[in-house]
Amino acid sequence: MNFFKRAWLYLTAKVGKTAILMLVFTAIMVFVLAGLTIRQAAMKATENAKKEVGASVTLSVDRDKMMKKAMSIASTDGSPVRIKETPVSLSQAEAVSKMSGVKTYSCSTSASAIVSTGITPVTSSTETSDTASSQVQERPNGPMNEATDTEKSTVAMNPDFRLTGVNALLSLPAFQDGTAKLTSGRAIDATDKDTNNVVIESQLATANDLKVGSTFKLKDEDETEHDLTVVGIYKTSQVADGMAQRMKSINPANTLYTYYTLANSFKEGATETSEQTIDSAIYYLKDPSKMKSFVSTASQKLDTDTLTLTANDQAYQQMLTPLNNVASF
Repeated sequence: MNFFKRAWLYLTAKVGKTAILMLVFTAIMVFVLAGLTIRQAAMKATENAKKEVGASVTLSVDRDKMMKKAMSIASTDGSPVRIKETPVSLSQAEAVSKMSGVKTYSCSTSASAIVSTGITPVTSSTETSDTASSQVQERPNGPMNEATDTEKSTVAMNPDFRLTGVNALLSLPAFQDGTAKLTSGRAIDATDKDTNNVVIESQLATANDLKVGSTFKLKDEDETEHDLTVVGIYKTSQVADGMAQRMKSINPANTLYTYYTLANSFKEGATETSEQTIDSAIYYLKDPSKMKSFVSTASQKLDTDTLTLTANDQAYQQMLTPLNNVASF
């Protein structure tokens, strides 16, 4: 009791010193509380950023392994190096997409197409549809639907259009980052499975006087004709480079988007019973911090001799650095 009495007397006797001590302790407490508040806010922002920014993992053919395998075979029997690229099985891609860590996923595959009727490719020169239409005129060596080996080779080397098959158009990186934007109609989605619906570029639509609901015909790599219906029009900010000016199919304006089932039907030798395949798949994760464990688990569902998973969390890491700096401060 005497201790507290003496302490009180000391504090009241030295008012100035007591006031200074109170200010110091108050300042310390304010800074401590402010620091804890900032740290808590930074941690909360980091958690929210994980959900907003996310990260992606790409499934594709492992070309390095295929190259090494081809070179190994060539060195054994002395034959030239020939790389036969095996596409990604859709069943394997879908098995990964059903994992709990996947928020959304998109897949894509490509095929070539040539003009038939109702549409001509966009070119950067004075080339008109005469060249294109000459490819589909009656051939002297047989009926119109019978292509010679030479004609098929020409189509394979310089087709008119690139057909990109997807499962969800707006999930593609080009539409995610704003490089491409839907301007009319709707995007390709799951409802377009087993249909002949397409989304075309605005330059191509204008050049051919096409709009949503218009129809035209294209031929696949086996010269089989397909009727296509426009359900959407998009605009791309990509411009044709020198190569695209010479090869019509790589001109951005000549890229048509459709569901992957239709794109697969345009490939050489495709039949109704052919296995559905894709070129690549992108998985957008719910939690970027679990990317390594996701890749490890997903690899167990894949044929790792031909396929590979590539992680991409660059945006997440760039965002995470300043937030961690604030939290540590």
